[in-house]
Amino acid sequence: MDFNPFLEGLSAPLKDRLTWAGKTQGWWTSPKMVVAVSGGGDSVALALLLKRFWPGEQVWGHVDHGIRETSGRDADFVSALAESWGIRCHVGRFHVPTDRIKGESMEMAARRVRHAFLEDLASRLGAGFIATAHTVDDQAETVMLNLLRGTGLWGLAGIPQRRGPWVRPVIAMRRWELRRYLEESSVSWVEDETNLCCDYRRNQVRLELIPQVERAFNPRFSERLFFLSLESAARRRQVEERRGAILPWLKRRLHPAPVCWDRKRASAVRGDDLLEALRAQGEELGLPSLDRIRIQEMVRKIRDKGPFRCPWKGGWWVVGDRAVVAFLREPLEVMDRWQVDLAPLVSGRVERVFVPWGDWDVTFKMGAFDAQSLVTMGHRGFPLMLDPSSPRAILESAGEDAPLVPGPLRGLIPKALTSLGTFAPGLESHCPPGRCVIIAKVFLKPTSRGDTCEVRDRFHPGSGGSDKG
Repeated sequence: MDFNPFLEGLSAPLKDRLTWAGKTQGWWTSPKMVVAVSGGGDSVALALLLKRFWPGEQVWGHVDHGIRETSGRDADFVSALAESWGIRCHVGRFHVPTDRIKGESMEMAARRVRHAFLEDLASRLGAGFIATAHTVDDQAETVMLNLLRGTGLWGLAGIPQRRGPWVRPVIAMRRWELRRYLEESSVSWVEDETNLCCDYRRNQVRLELIPQVERAFNPRFSERLFFLSLESAARRRQVEERRGAILPWLKRRLHPAPVCWDRKRASAVRGDDLLEALRAQGEELGLPSLDRIRIQEMVRKIRDKGPFRCPWKGGWWVVGDRAVVAFLREPLEVMDRWQVDLAPLVSGRVERVFVPWGDWDVTFKMGAFDAQSLVTMGHRGFPLMLDPSSPRAILESAGEDAPLVPGPLRGLIPKALTSLGTFAPGLESHCPPGRCVIIAKVFLKPTSRGDTCEVRDRFHPGSGGSDKG
């Protein structure tokens, strides 16, 4: 989505910039769109521009977060304005302070509630897009905030012009332009008083930092940041296309890890490409983003080829041995747990019990153990008592000496896979101690469905220049 040259300097009429946004973001010919209207100057100006120049139907969505005492006033204003313009309006009323999830800030909780309401509204109405009133100024603030946090290319791209159904029709317009447009049209709006409070980091950037830079150094600083975001977004798309070819080339299937990479292939990838592949893998798994320093450290450990274990945010780990790099959830010991009914084996009706376990085949066979030995063996300090009437084994995690299993996954393999080839079942904490124990020999081998995975060979690690990672 390259920026149209006739918009350089943001001098084109608002109507032309709106049309450009609609065509490049893909919503101009859409018959219906949900518009997020808070009642503030930006969102009211967006709605007015759409009303005058866009042929489709707009439906307003307003969220009363229940955070401010005046939030009810805003909801009433939006409802009344929509009615006077003949536009359908849906208001969602929530109480975010009590709806917050543990660890969420008030701002994060409000965003989550607002997005869920608007996405549900669009789904119910059959609207393909949701429009928000982000402007050049919002983009500049976002880029500046990301710079202050220590960002790379991804942060310089700022707010995407389109992400799924979410679009930004006034992203190429200044905040002051929109308010002047409302004043010339004799349309009022309401101000959120929290926008003038410097307790929030974004407001500090908006009210203090950027105005100071524009007064002292460059009066068009916000526009320069906006154009920087456009250039960064174009470069980001190129990177995304390349890493889209790298990621499938790296992957192996190895149960029970949700995702595994081939370590040899990962080590052969250029440093910058490997960094982007890690980011892409995190996005694919829905993990929180990492800053550049942490992800560069992960790249270094992968390329060092030695065993490693790195925490990711959100309770995930990246662990590696000579063969694979595995992305695992916490706790690592209980990724997968199965119950296996060994009654046919105990009764003598069969000699073996076969169980498929992900990409592994597990076979149980009765061993030469007497009942007395069963009583003395235990798991986590609990005695295990023989109960032939209810023979059920629980597969638990193995020790580091489990055979045939890549190192990072050894903590996730059933307890059956010990160096002695015996199975000593444990008990989950909520099970009564007398619930069953059977000691049996177990055999494990990779199945044909788990040995390999389909690989697309579009990517070659030597392409793209020298390694600077």
